[in-house]
Amino acid sequence: MEPQDIPRATRRAIGLLAASQGLLFALLGWARYATFHNETFDLAFYVRIAWGLIRNEHWEPMVNAHIYGLHLTPILVPLGAIGWLTSTPLVLIGAQAAALALAAIPLSRIGARHLGPSGAWLGAIAWLFYPNLAHVAGYEVHPGTMAALPLAWRAYALDRGSTRAFVGASTGVLLCREDLALSVLLVAGLYGWRHPGAKKVAVRVGVVTLAYALFFILYLHPTHAPAQGSLQLHFGRFGGSIFEVAVYLLSHPLVLIEHLATPTRILYLPKVLAPLAFLPLLRPRWLVPTLPILAITLISEWPTTTDLDVHYLTPALPFL
Repeated sequence: MEPQDIPRATRRAIGLLAASQGLLFALLGWARYATFHNETFDLAFYVRIAWGLIRNEHWEPMVNAHIYGLHLTPILVPLGAIGWLTSTPLVLIGAQAAALALAAIPLSRIGARHLGPSGAWLGAIAWLFYPNLAHVAGYEVHPGTMAALPLAWRAYALDRGSTRAFVGASTGVLLCREDLALSVLLVAGLYGWRHPGAKKVAVRVGVVTLAYALFFILYLHPTHAPAQGSLQLHFGRFGGSIFEVAVYLLSHPLVLIEHLATPTRILYLPKVLAPLAFLPLLRPRWLVPTLPILAITLISEWPTTTDLDVHYLTPALPFL
């Protein structure tokens, strides 16, 4: 079943459900902000970056570093411009809520393609009521969470074979965060394998994505990185750069096994899959784009990364 074949009443009802959840997500985030209950610094951090990007102020005072040594988040430019006219925190919170809610549309279309109208409902409900989303939307703001929308459209593009959606969604993911590039590369490989007629497009997307990531990893981050950044907080025991961490873990497999063999990390994947009744395991190829996100989460030493309700998990959820 194609999107246009879904009964109009079903499309309207799912749209209404997504809109109501999006409004709820936004209200939760705005209420937390208005009552001074933001307990971490992510909202302030990205608001300051968005504020600075449109004022040509590229120094981030909270971590005392140039923003291009932190992350590449071009999506904050238009959001910062809108925030200049209104309120940057409210705009970022609202944009994140909208991205999470609208991701239900491509996921419902995947369900409809395979299971008909009931599949459309299953896709939307499985997404909108997954335990992670409401907490993430109402807690802080993160561009990686906003990437859920283009990631969901990438899943739809891969399933349906829509080259336009594939290219557009790939661009959207990279506009949100450069550290999702490996997931983009893996989907490009899957797209070229699943749709042989679009191999050239998949290769081009892969080449551009790789160049974008390497530009950040090899040039921007080394030349602009803060003395103490998120890399050190999450992986400092294993090395001071992405390559050092990778080499260390590959050359010290027993250290990696010991690190992963804790009750919290052993139970992490079952905990993530349980709300979906472990059904993602029936189609393991769909799990490939989630591997970098889940691996980074498991390897990280930050205490909360393996919690079910944190933003580290959210980019993996559309493909799950």
